[in-house]
Amino acid sequence: MERSSPRSSRALLSQGRRGRALPAVRHARHRAAQRRRAPPCTVPAVAEQASPAAHVSATAPPFLLVHDAAVRFVPLKQSERLHSALRETGADVELQVYEDADHMWLGSPRAAQQALERTVDFFRHRLT
Repeated sequence: MERSSPRSSRALLSQGRRGRALPAVRHARHRAAQRRRAPPCTVPAVAEQASPAAHVSATAPPFLLVHDAAVRFVPLKQSERLHSALRETGADVELQVYEDADHMWLGSPRAAQQALERTVDFFRHRLT
C-alpha cells in the first residue's frame, strides 16, 4: 500500500490526478489574482470590497489611525477615507498624521516616539 504525505494529498486536491488545476481552484486563483494584482480601475467592485472603509459600522471598536504622511507604500488618502467613513457612522475614531515620517517612522525618531506616546494615551483613555 502506497502512503501519501499530506503535501502530496494537498497537491492532488488542488490539481487533480493529472496535475491540472481543478475548475474551482482555477476560479479561486483567478479571483485571488484579481484582488492582489489587478489595477483597481479594472476591477472596481473587487477593490471596493477589499477596502476597510467598505465595512465600517457604528458598532466598530475605537480606532486610532496613525499615518506617516511621507510613506511611499500606503497613501494618506486611504487613512483619511477610513477615518471619514468611521466618523460618518458615529464610531469613535481619531486620525493622527505625522508629516515628516516615512514607513515605519524611518528618518523621524521624534515622530516614532510621538506616535508611541499617542497610542499609549489612546489605549489608556479607552481601556480605563
